[in-house]
Amino acid sequence: MRELLLIFLVLLPNILLAVDRGNWKTCDQSSFCKRHREKSSTSDPYSVDPSSVKINETSIDVMISNTENRLKVTVALLEDSRLRIFINEAGDSLYPRFHPIIALDGEPKHQNFLAAEQSPESASFVTKEDGHKVVLSFKPFRLDVYAKKSLVLSVNSRSLLKFEHFREKKEGETSDNGFWEETYKSHQDTKPYGSSSVGLDVSYVGFKFIYGLPEHADSFALKNTDSTDPYRLYNLDVFEYELENPMALYGSVPYVVAHSKQTTVGSLWLNAAETWVDVHSSTADKGVLASIVNQFRSSNEVPQLTGVYPLPPMFSIAYHQCRWNYNDEADVAAVHAGFDEHDIPVDVLWLDIEHTDGKRYFTWDPVKFAHSQQMIQQLEDKGRKLVTIIDPHIKKDDNYFVYKEAQENNYFVKTTNGESDYEGHCWPGASMYLDFLNPEVRDYWSNKFALDQYKGSTETLFTGMT
Repeated sequence: MRELLLIFLVLLPNILLAVDRGNWKTCDQSSFCKRHREKSSTSDPYSVDPSSVKINETSIDVMISNTENRLKVTVALLEDSRLRIFINEAGDSLYPRFHPIIALDGEPKHQNFLAAEQSPESASFVTKEDGHKVVLSFKPFRLDVYAKKSLVLSVNSRSLLKFEHFREKKEGETSDNGFWEETYKSHQDTKPYGSSSVGLDVSYVGFKFIYGLPEHADSFALKNTDSTDPYRLYNLDVFEYELENPMALYGSVPYVVAHSKQTTVGSLWLNAAETWVDVHSSTADKGVLASIVNQFRSSNEVPQLTGVYPLPPMFSIAYHQCRWNYNDEADVAAVHAGFDEHDIPVDVLWLDIEHTDGKRYFTWDPVKFAHSQQMIQQLEDKGRKLVTIIDPHIKKDDNYFVYKEAQENNYFVKTTNGESDYEGHCWPGASMYLDFLNPEVRDYWSNKFALDQYKGSTETLFTGMT
């Protein structure tokens, strides 16, 4: 039987001269990625403590352990026969791990089992809606998902679960494998509680291809990574990249779908940390290990879990004209007129960050774009739109109203001490970053796009990179 193995853990050919490979981190330069890739299926597998098994109407809770760790595992049945797997340290941890529930459209609702049972070797349940079966084996720890009677997905079938727990550093303890501290180029990563990475193997049984893990400039079907680096999920501001290459780009979505004539199965690796994915294993830098598995009947089931995305306006799927950057209003007008002169259809013109007053977003250069509303209207008269780029970094400037308001309201991301504001470096120079995990900050930011806040804008102006 064909089986595709996905291990959440990328090096590729087709080198373009425009890309400096020395600027791209590889698995060998990431200590946690190297450690997970070196783990074998026979090294210290986890087993379930049968006495810890607790079965209720919607979930199974167990404790698993190996020679180093004791973890709590929850396997819950959600609405529409979705399966939620949640793994975390047992008891009180030295430091709380981040759980990105904000990525979902609220807390998923549970669904009752049709039936559940426990034997000396396993615990299992059957879904009420579809009659699918889930079997949790005790020794070694493994989770099998059956669509009716056919095995379609297996979790930890290779016993590659690796969960690095927080710990106190012993006096005089040193490590040369990046467990407590590591440096990549000029960036230093200190780990006061040690490395907290997690990794797991997920096998899709009976499928020829798996798809997903955007955003990568690679083939639609995910490629085998036996002889390359893994796919890297880590958001980067990339404007030069290689084709046919799983190097990290602007976005990352830890979602995979396997499809065949008989069935479709998808899984969401709900972890916000840097992740490397081997297509043959999931390794993430930190966070809890949470995964949601879906056996599809309809594509509508994905937005039911994550929320719906607004339909794009019609003009957004037409031709857009953009470069870095149009010099001024006269330049925009000339480009606009050029499309008419040559009878080339265009729906949208973009202005990059140079249109602002010194890279202060929600402003306009007072000389080059002094009549922004008139410029927008001239495009609108021809049925065209203008898009301005609004980046998420905030210029550190006491005379900049966004910086001043955010600082006064304590809206910026903090340094590791949790007290002082983190200061980074981006296009404006010294830059600060809003803490979008704070709902109050999200409301503040969204209000900045209102017409009375974004001076010089109109109802027909759109924004990008926000």
